Amino acid sequence: IILAQNQFVKLSIRKIMIKCNVTVCGTISRSSQMRTNKDGKAFLAFGVSVVIPAKSGINKTFEISVAKDGGMDELNSLVSGTRIEIVGVLTFHKKDDTIFMNMSATGVNTFNAAAEDSVKGEIEFRGTVGNKIELTMVNGHIAYRQGVAFSAPHGRPLRFIR
Repeated sequence: IILAQNQFVKLSIRKIMIKCNVTVCGTISRSSQMRTNKDGKAFLAFGVSVVIPAKSGINKTFEISVAKDGGMDELNSLVSGTRIEIVGVLTFHKKDDTIFMNMSATGVNTFNAAAEDSVKGEIEFRGTVGNKIELTMVNGHIAYRQGVAFSAPHGRPLRFIR
């Protein structure tokens, strides 16, 4: 995930190993559905597709499953193909070669969504950051930072780009 240049990485003491407080701009790929949780509380569930450009020129498309507290009044406005800006907490996990992304949205905006897809925000993780953090410069400015972090229970490396 590429984050905004002015963001930073900070350690967190949470059950979730990696958590991102983000703003996502993308396109609804799966229209919203009304669902209920274990306690019987209603929420909206929908999918968002986000295309992130790559240096190689081959863009990467991420599918994010979004859940948001809401009712019937919001259900009909969250339809497939709509541009959307979402604020909330993004969590992800990897199983085999597949990365699953889930977002708990606190806010949804369909009026002023940016034309360009993006994921901007802050990453929190529990673990240890490696000693070497590489800086990549573009036109004399830091474009992003890249390094390795190790999660506490598994000790497996996680490559991050910021």
